[in-house]
Amino acid sequence: MGVGVVIRDHIGNCLVACNQLLDEVTTSEIAEALVVRSALTLARDEGLDKIILASDCLSVVQRVNSSTRDRSLVGVVVEDIKAMAASMSSVTALAVALNMERLVVLLVGFLLVLDKAADGSPWSFWPPGGDPGGCLSWRVMVEANNAKNWRTVPAPCVGYVWAYMSWGQYGRDVGTAADEITAYAASQAPAGEDGRDAWVLDVDDTCLSNLPYYQARQFGPYDPAAFKAWASRAACPGIPAMVRVFRTLKAGGFRVFLLSGRDEEALGACTAANLAAAGFAGYDRLIMRSAGYRGQSSVVFKSSVRRRLIEEEGYRIRGNVGDQWSDLQGDCTGDRLFKVPNPMYFVP
Repeated sequence: MGVGVVIRDHIGNCLVACNQLLDEVTTSEIAEALVVRSALTLARDEGLDKIILASDCLSVVQRVNSSTRDRSLVGVVVEDIKAMAASMSSVTALAVALNMERLVVLLVGFLLVLDKAADGSPWSFWPPGGDPGGCLSWRVMVEANNAKNWRTVPAPCVGYVWAYMSWGQYGRDVGTAADEITAYAASQAPAGEDGRDAWVLDVDDTCLSNLPYYQARQFGPYDPAAFKAWASRAACPGIPAMVRVFRTLKAGGFRVFLLSGRDEEALGACTAANLAAAGFAGYDRLIMRSAGYRGQSSVVFKSSVRRRLIEEEGYRIRGNVGDQWSDLQGDCTGDRLFKVPNPMYFVP
């Protein structure tokens, strides 16, 4: 039996892949467990220790996630997986559906990896086909702000959003938005030498990605305590295209303010550390939700901050970038608004 492993980063770029022949494997569950163990071994050998394992074998995922010792036929392999996972910073096992279209794309993509790209550059893929379940249409409604006040990704679309965010299309969409932002910024040089031309960037899923957290929770409802625990780890990866935007704005002479709805008292220090580690060093100010703004909507909070920057501090907001429409609505929004995609959650 031949099996394969593909490791991707958080925006879908292929990092490394391998294949393996398994002899005398008696069940598909054992085969899947051996593949999971191979995936973790490959990740460890590549120096990766924050891992999301995606498998279409629900029983293996449940065994790996179980806190009890597995004494089944596949238990020896499962316990090896658990021991290896315990030595890494973060390992999350998820069960995902694998339909025929995705299987074909995975097989073709894996053959391309084995053949090796001529230029050695990272590549990504996206499942072709129609719109089963209307999930593409739902995502378009979200981005157009026609779908409001939804608490979770619709159950039939969880797999679709998982694939969209992880298999490359999201990265391409954010990259296209980043190209438009940098082109506009290049055409709008600072108006004077007073240092008051500014941009406002949201933080969560505009600068820092929370994709690993939401994938692990299957894009379920917002849990303040769980999100606080995740954010406190300061482990959110930076979104590469937005790191490029940030550096372009700073190089162009603009002031850059990072505006976040995170609680300043609880998450201020870890958010600042996370931003610096993710490539957002040198911003002019990180503005977070202070005690006086707790309980207020994102629109009210961010409008108030922008109004203060303009009316009290004399800044000119030349551009405003966010992943939620509530980042871009209200008062003093700026000369130009840019929405980056996010079908994972809705912030009113």
